[in-house]
Amino acid sequence: MSARSENLRWLARKCEMAAAAATDPVTEANFEQEQKQWLLRAEQAEKVERDLFVRSSRHGRPRAPRSGR
Repeated sequence: MSARSENLRWLARKCEMAAAAATDPVTEANFEQEQKQWLLRAEQAEKVERDLFVRSSRHGRPRAPRSGR
């Protein structure tokens, strides 16, 4: 798991804890929805990382990511 996906999962856990501590149903639902979004982003980040690894391994040695210049 990459640092990015770990960070996204950490944010999802924070939302889970906030939902559990929420005092009203609307706030709880908002935090639960936000948690789902963070988990989805984490899954997407892991998929992108896997795809990049597979693509680079097909072409020989892995390449460093390009800088955005």
